[in-house]
Amino acid sequence: IEMKILLKRIPFIMTIILLTIFLSSCSSIIPDPAIKYTYIDVPFQSCLTYNGCGVASLAMVLEYYNMSISQEEIAEAIMVDDNPLTNEGYGNPCKMISYVKKLGLKAKFKLMSINKIKGYLQEGIPVIAIQFSRFPRILQNLHYRVAIGYDDDFSELIFHDVLFGEDYRMEYSYFKSLNILKNIDICSSIIIYE
Repeated sequence: IEMKILLKRIPFIMTIILLTIFLSSCSSIIPDPAIKYTYIDVPFQSCLTYNGCGVASLAMVLEYYNMSISQEEIAEAIMVDDNPLTNEGYGNPCKMISYVKKLGLKAKFKLMSINKIKGYLQEGIPVIAIQFSRFPRILQNLHYRVAIGYDDDFSELIFHDVLFGEDYRMEYSYFKSLNILKNIDICSSIIIYE
């Protein structure tokens, strides 16, 4: 009779085990609200080609992790397409993540609030934001920028942005207005970590 009870409970036990494994693998990064300013020393790189913001952003983050890989090599590895509207090459976060993993780093695509971005920044992890470059919010204006810090006293995120330069500051409200999702509180992002 004990075996019957055990067999009935196996699905429940397996569910608990799987949930535990799943939830333990999900990092819930919560920023410390007492920390009002964070800055990560990510090396800045200019964009070498038109529509190369994704490649330049990735090169900056890789250099932060002591991987000096040229933008040309990165572009070749992620199969740069001359047509930005085909969602290939520069504009494909899946190819970027795959490339980073081949280099031995970890990478994930995430949907993040400003608060979550601040949490990663506090942990020393730069965040590649995928947004509209500016208004108008049209497909041709999709853009990658690297979040490297924030300043709560001014309600600003700090970026390396190939269009606007090194240590570019953007107010939280403007940052949210550039998000590509209907819920503008959530930013499409790539995190790369060791």
